[in-house]
Amino acid sequence: MDLRPADKGAVAPAWAEAAVVVASCAAVVLWLDPGGVVSASTPTGGDMGAHVWGPAFLRDELLPAGSLRGWSPEWYAGMPAMQFYMVLPYLLIVAADVVLPFGVAFKLVAISGVVSMPAAAWLMGRLAGWARPLRGLAAVAVLLFVFDVNFTIYGGNAASTLAGEFAFSIALSAALVYLGILWRSLERGTGRARAGVALAVVALCHPIPLVFAVTATVLMVAVRGLHVLPDRIGRVRTFGAVITAGVLWVALWNFTESPVLRLCAPVAVIGVLVALEWRRAWRALVIGIVGGLLSAFWTVPFVARRAFLNDMGWERITSVREHLFFTDRISGDGTHLSITWLLVLAALGAVVGLARWCRPAMTWAAIAATMAFAFIHWPQHRLWNARILPFWYLAIYVLAAIGLWLIFDALVRAGSTAGAGFAARWLLSLLPLGALVAAVCLIALHLGNSPGGGYSSDGAYRWGPFTVSAEDRNFVSGWARWNFRGYEGRPSYPEYHHFVATMDDVGDRYGCGRLLWEYDRDVVGAYGTPMAPMLLPHWTDGCISSMEGLFFESSPTVPFHFVMQSELS
Repeated sequence: MDLRPADKGAVAPAWAEAAVVVASCAAVVLWLDPGGVVSASTPTGGDMGAHVWGPAFLRDELLPAGSLRGWSPEWYAGMPAMQFYMVLPYLLIVAADVVLPFGVAFKLVAISGVVSMPAAAWLMGRLAGWARPLRGLAAVAVLLFVFDVNFTIYGGNAASTLAGEFAFSIALSAALVYLGILWRSLERGTGRARAGVALAVVALCHPIPLVFAVTATVLMVAVRGLHVLPDRIGRVRTFGAVITAGVLWVALWNFTESPVLRLCAPVAVIGVLVALEWRRAWRALVIGIVGGLLSAFWTVPFVARRAFLNDMGWERITSVREHLFFTDRISGDGTHLSITWLLVLAALGAVVGLARWCRPAMTWAAIAATMAFAFIHWPQHRLWNARILPFWYLAIYVLAAIGLWLIFDALVRAGSTAGAGFAARWLLSLLPLGALVAAVCLIALHLGNSPGGGYSSDGAYRWGPFTVSAEDRNFVSGWARWNFRGYEGRPSYPEYHHFVATMDDVGDRYGCGRLLWEYDRDVVGAYGTPMAPMLLPHWTDGCISSMEGLFFESSPTVPFHFVMQSELS
């Protein structure tokens, strides 16, 4: 079929956009040891090596009994299994295990969140009606977020996923899709059921991304109210109202140090803006109700029985500037790289976007500001304030993409007035491809696998004129190889196998029982993770239980176990 001239001009940018999205997802797969993922080995490494027990117990014990939760004697001398851990990721593993080896099924589901996240960001932009270059840049920005190593256990990025937080990354990817569906639903009044289903998926994967999704929903409605305000009261009055609200908040901020009082001004403004958009607020509420009802079978018992949760007492992070802005100054072990370039682009996205009254920029600036405020003022609580940081990072990566788009869009506008509009538009449409090439080169350089690169005697990696020190190298690919080659791929596997076989034989000879094992990080960690003995019930069909288990917050007996562990070890 012949295409009209306008359609011909849209074909190449559409293919370029598709290539950016597919390549971004493929890059995540290629850097997460695909050979190890498709091997039948049992995944190990950090908490992931103990998560193996959960879906297997669900498959072998709970589902045959017609339940998704129940009592297990296999950890902590008895604990409520799956009561306080979201069940959907485990169900996905069980479903995949029907046609795949268990280890492959587990690993494919574990990486599904970070692999799909660039596509989820693109889909969010497409559903929201963003310009084609911007949604392509969003996919590239999220690719960079996935391989950010300034945090490793808080959730969302590849490092956290490999540490065991794969349910968080799945939920975050689903949350991005939900936000796109929500945006379209608020604009068109359709798709409320789809948005409710997406929100339910987030809820059934992880509660913290659920809180983020709900917060972003309120902010999206409020920003929509602000965005249409000039049409209602005029630009001058809108500008005056924004300046007045900002001055009052700054005054209140300097007048008091109470987080509650500081919160009053923005909450009041958000409340007014939401009230102005009461029809769309009602749509959002209906979506929330649908999502809540679909996930209530899991979330309601979770909330109702939360008093039985164990508080691990994580100390809130107080080094605010370092974690929000100067990450290279964060103390402690691990790789911490400067994000100055990212903050500059994000600031451009926020400031220029506000000046141009660009709703994507306004929305994500509001999300970033809210996440930063929450991180700063969240009190000592069972919810650790560090778990808010991934959403701050995500927001500034998306804002950076918006900033880059606005810069080139301004160049296109200038080029159009100079008579070079066609070339400028092509430059803008191919911008995501250029950004993808730059992002891939940057990540490959820090991973130490750029073609033609090499290592020096001091451990630094050199590729052409660029050098990455041993302290600044990205460890994600190495961590993926460690995890996905599995217990069976560790040099100490014969010793571990002999240990498990011995305990299995003890169970056969003397009857089943429970093992309190001595913690030695070096010895036990050589098996793949210091949590390796937790899998004794997995290997022995539940005959030999482990006193220690993974779900530290799921049982009120956990502190008493650690008292015994301290005495033993």
